[in-house]
Amino acid sequence: MCKLSWIVPLHLVLGVCSLNACITEKMAHESIESPSYASHLFIAQINLPETLLENIRTLSEEIKHSWPDAKYYRETIDFGKVFPALEEGSLFERPIPGFIGEIRDQLFEHFKSQINEDISAESYDNCIISIYKFGNGIAPHIDRNFEWANKSSNRKYYFGESIIGLIVEPDTLQNLFFENPTEGEKSRFYLDEKPGTAFMFQDSLRNEWKHGLLPIERERISMTFRRVIVKDSTLGFGS
Repeated sequence: MCKLSWIVPLHLVLGVCSLNACITEKMAHESIESPSYASHLFIAQINLPETLLENIRTLSEEIKHSWPDAKYYRETIDFGKVFPALEEGSLFERPIPGFIGEIRDQLFEHFKSQINEDISAESYDNCIISIYKFGNGIAPHIDRNFEWANKSSNRKYYFGESIIGLIVEPDTLQNLFFENPTEGEKSRFYLDEKPGTAFMFQDSLRNEWKHGLLPIERERISMTFRRVIVKDSTLGFGS
């Protein structure tokens, strides 16, 4: 079990470091082997707008979706192509507020040289703001991908190959983790979360490894940006 808790060098603040670079920094203090997922996770630290939390709390009073399943319990606010509608086999879009679009554009600029898809910031047309309260969490899972979609004709969409996340309000326990399903908890590593910690993952870390969140201690707010791919619009997947 490993926790990623490095300090980003000053010249990388507001920039991007790959996990390889961060591990190289850590190796000065302890001898560790660069893991197989190192080139598939990139991390940046950005400055959050002063009004971001206030804007999110206002939105949460107007638009939110509660997930009652104990494995995935949290509240979410969706923009762009709305996730609960996708899960029900329909396509519903909610306009992305300007301040969220600006954050998406900023994150894309940080990560675009590492993203292995030829896409733009606007391609990330699913934005979820997740609000976790005390005891909430999310079970280890892989976000809907091509392999998942191809297992059933009833699955009419999936998400693109790169996923971008942003920590707005971290929990004190730093409980966001990744793990290899074939190895379980012994392969698990945790991200060191701070307000403004941004990350992008893709390739095997996105398609083979699972990520999840252990039950939190206070409150945690995060944002996730994904690209929705409609598998077949003729299969009753209308707007």
